[in-house]
This record gives sequence, structure tokens and C-alpha cells, in this order.
Amino acid sequence: MKEVELLLDAGEHRQHLAFELPDAKLWSPSAPNLYQLVAQLTYPTDHVSQIEIRFGLRQIEARGSISI
Repeated sequence: MKEVELLLDAGEHRQHLAFELPDAKLWSPSAPNLYQLVAQLTYPTDHVSQIEIRFGLRQIEARGSISI
């Protein structure tokens, strides 16, 4: 499991996170590879809102140029 802390400014409602999934496996009916994502929103009062989702990858795509 990897934890990433993202800080939201007052009034900010969205945050974008890009991450690598080493050796990602595609989902198909014959190989239903699923991943689990858990996202938590922690308030200054220590109240926590949490969502969990399971997802599969049907396609892996890279956009833009890569400098080496």
C-alpha cells in the first residue's frame, strides 16, 4: 500500500493524482484483474470520509512526449 498526502486549499473541491502502476495487468473476461483504490478525506477535526473502488484496466496509454 502506498500513501500520498494531498493538501486542498480552502474552497478547492478537486485534486488530480497521477501514479504509476508497475507491471499493470489488463482486465478481460478471461483474466479479470482488478485493483483497489481507497481515498480518504481527513478533516482538521479528525473526521474521515472514505471511498473505496475496485477497477480494471482495459487499455494503457501514454500521452505527450517523454524526455530521456
